[in-house]
Amino acid sequence: FAVAETPDSPLVIAEGFATAASIAEATGLATVAAMNAGNLPTVAKALREKFPEREIIIAADNDQFTDGNPGLAKARDAAFAIRAKLAVPAFKNVTTKPTDFNDLHKLEGLDFVKTQIESAATPTETDEQRFQRLAKLTPAEYDRVRDDETRQAGVRGGTLDSEVAKRRPKSVETLQGGALNMVDVELWPEAVVGADVLAEIAEVYSRYIVLPASAADFLALWNAHTHCFELFQCSPRLNISSPDKGCGKTTLRDLIGTMVPRPLPTENLSVAVLFRVIEKYKPTLLADEADSWVHESEELRGLLNAGHRRGGQALRCEGEGNEVRAFNVFAPAILCGIGALPGTLHDRSIVIRLKRAKPGELRERFDSRRIERETVLRRKLARWCEDNRARLEGCDPELPSGAFNRLADNWRPLFAIAEIAGGDWPQRAATAFAKMISQNDADAQGTRTMLLADIRQVFGETAVERILSKTLVEKLCTMSDRPWPEAHKGHPVTQTWLARQLRNFGIATRALTVGDERAKGYTLADFADIFERYLPVEGETKRDSVTMPENIGDSQFPKRDREQGCHASETHKTSENNEPSRCHASNPPALDPEPIEALLL
Repeated sequence: FAVAETPDSPLVIAEGFATAASIAEATGLATVAAMNAGNLPTVAKALREKFPEREIIIAADNDQFTDGNPGLAKARDAAFAIRAKLAVPAFKNVTTKPTDFNDLHKLEGLDFVKTQIESAATPTETDEQRFQRLAKLTPAEYDRVRDDETRQAGVRGGTLDSEVAKRRPKSVETLQGGALNMVDVELWPEAVVGADVLAEIAEVYSRYIVLPASAADFLALWNAHTHCFELFQCSPRLNISSPDKGCGKTTLRDLIGTMVPRPLPTENLSVAVLFRVIEKYKPTLLADEADSWVHESEELRGLLNAGHRRGGQALRCEGEGNEVRAFNVFAPAILCGIGALPGTLHDRSIVIRLKRAKPGELRERFDSRRIERETVLRRKLARWCEDNRARLEGCDPELPSGAFNRLADNWRPLFAIAEIAGGDWPQRAATAFAKMISQNDADAQGTRTMLLADIRQVFGETAVERILSKTLVEKLCTMSDRPWPEAHKGHPVTQTWLARQLRNFGIATRALTVGDERAKGYTLADFADIFERYLPVEGETKRDSVTMPENIGDSQFPKRDREQGCHASETHKTSENNEPSRCHASNPPALDPEPIEALLL
């Protein structure tokens, strides 16, 4: 788009319209907007063909806060390709993370823009940069510039040909399959209200899928986290599970894929593919039929586990010298399948258990060919996350007291997003947590922690102080909704298995007399310290409970916090509805156990 034309003046090519307008106003020079960074080289070449002798300046966006600085990289490519000058904005203060000449105009004035544009210089290029740039050209384009490039590089034509050939991608004819299409989300052009777009996304899920209570709200928050997962320590795996086929796992996976960045649907994965594709693309992994292949590969499970936490890596020997290289494996992942995931992967997941829809229960059928609304929501969500990156990264949200250890790791990003979105989303996140951990029996704490919770329940139901090992095993194996009937290599757990698990907590069997029988067993006192350390207070998280928001009261937080206010409200920014943000609270309030306990009774 031609913003201004001044005959015989230097021609400036900028990335966006606002940037070009600021430059034209500051300098009076002819100015063109390429509209995006990826289009800069193409526009530059077209204008060089039209004006072969004219001085051209490429005005870069300095995306110094984005990995790889794409604005500067594309601008440099354009400048090198057409022998143009390059201007890069420099800022005195970068606290607001400015990037372009429009930001410079607003922060420091038009004179600074004019001075920096007039100071543009021809960029220097290393041999490697030259070879890489030329390798991106088509053979015809390379032939047209070969002689000029040879003279500028000061090498023989054959040497240039050889170096460029080494860096060209392999011919498509020699490869099998198709190239991955990983396109970044185009941000919505206007500012977005986070609470509103999250509500729209939750409504979409409720329209197409029969979901457990509050799962639509959870999915909206999980969707948001995929657009900014690198800001958090952990990325909870989403496990979409069902007891049989036809429950909507694949449909839900495909629907989620319309609203996440760089979706990568797959029905199988190898270890080599997983760490390389994450390192290169940072995709959102959408894995279907996970029950048929995750269980079979211990190494693959290990990488999926490592990808749960920021900094997770796969180490491999690469190249002729077998140099050790680290590959990033931190990325969001959805794992769909029948039944439960392996224990360590299950611990890192939040589970949605689907059931087959009854006739007439679905409001609408999802049609993957018509995703206009979902595409708009994805763009809006990406824009909101981009605009709120600093606030999201700095948020340390309040968590319910039932969230600790890995369960807290999994839910912390979602509570942070809810806090920053504002509106009723902190309450909706708390309700989703209460309902979903009720459904999941709080077993995301870990298999051994789950075992402790069930042992505590056995002691409570039998109202005894001591129990024989064989009796405890029998009680555990009657819990049909738990893994104990098949946790020992597909068979019911045994006394030996139980003793081996409890040994990790320092609990050993002892000789006991119970009634007329004397045998190995355990006392309640043996578990007192362990229950206190590893389990929430009884009543806060319990199996078979129905924790509804109307039973909890008008707030997820205790009366003392409702009366006194959040510890952070006086010192931290407000959320979008102007309510105080509860980020960085030093003493996160607990769920009030009294109404929950009354409900259970």
